[in-house]
Amino acid sequence: MMVGSTLRRRLLLLAGAGVLPLALTAGLALLTLFDQQRRQAERSGIEVSRALSTAIDAELGRSVAVLRAIALGPALQSRDMKRYHQTLVRILATRPDWVTITLADPAGNQLANARRAFGPLPKVLDLPSLEEAVRTRAPFIGRLSKGLQEFAVPVRVPVMQDGEVRYVLTAAVRPESFVAVLGRQKLPADWVVSVFDASGVRIARSRQHDEYLGKPPAPSLLALMEQGGAEGSGMTYALEGEEIYRV
Repeated sequence: MMVGSTLRRRLLLLAGAGVLPLALTAGLALLTLFDQQRRQAERSGIEVSRALSTAIDAELGRSVAVLRAIALGPALQSRDMKRYHQTLVRILATRPDWVTITLADPAGNQLANARRAFGPLPKVLDLPSLEEAVRTRAPFIGRLSKGLQEFAVPVRVPVMQDGEVRYVLTAAVRPESFVAVLGRQKLPADWVVSVFDASGVRIARSRQHDEYLGKPPAPSLLALMEQGGAEGSGMTYALEGEEIYRV
């Protein structure tokens, strides 16, 4: 009985000695495969992020181009504000992606607003972005702001006259225009894409956009974003609670 027991023990040890290397090899292979898939997912995600960034920039660039054309209007050159207001009203009717068009002086006083009657108007929303456009003498994208009725992203273009910034033209762009950009990218159904302004406020989301418009990122995503750098990746949780890989 002792000999048989010893033999069985040796056979089990031999079997274990054969299985253990196989298990270790399989485990290492799985880890390598997982790492390769993670790297591939990261590369794919970064490529999509870059494409989306380019598409968003192009959308904003179109608004800037229209504003620059509007700035050349003869009524503005002659400083006929009432007639220029009428021009803005006509142009707004052709731009369903804009909430309004405004003209302001460098101090932020509105001189014309295509959604309101010509006359006295309050100061612009998001004054810091207007001041930045005046300072840099270049187009500037402001933060998501809410006017009397709806959210919009201000796209500001300084208007130069006599070598100085005389006015700032602004197109208040609807967040839905950025959602449309996301939709045109043909993203996989299980992907979630968000667009944030410079202050970290969400201006567009590929899923449940209206519910999360104007809200901050999920805490885990915020932590990832605060690590700095133009690009990054890591595991976070979506607002719905599911674990996702972020880039």
